[in-house]
Amino acid sequence: KLGLLSVSRKQRLEELGVKWDLLSETWEANFELLEAFRRRDGHCDVSQKHVESGFKLGVWLGKQRRRCKLGLLSVSRMQRLEELGVKLAMLSET
Repeated sequence: KLGLLSVSRKQRLEELGVKWDLLSETWEANFELLEAFRRRDGHCDVSQKHVESGFKLGVWLGKQRRRCKLGLLSVSRMQRLEELGVKLAMLSET
């Protein structure tokens, strides 16, 4: 009809594993990989070529820095990255 789901139908779909905000889910999964890297290596200086669990973590972190520089990264995400130890002002190509 208007694209609106009842609360009960939405809840049933979520119980089956439906994700409504895939971009946020993906960002969170990537952030968790960065957290794992930091726990293991003790820092967040991820090289551009680094791959973590099959994911190009270095490329992703470079994109977060570019988004920050362009003003496209949310304040909450900037804070979370900085609290973890990421230096957002770094050039991603170094």
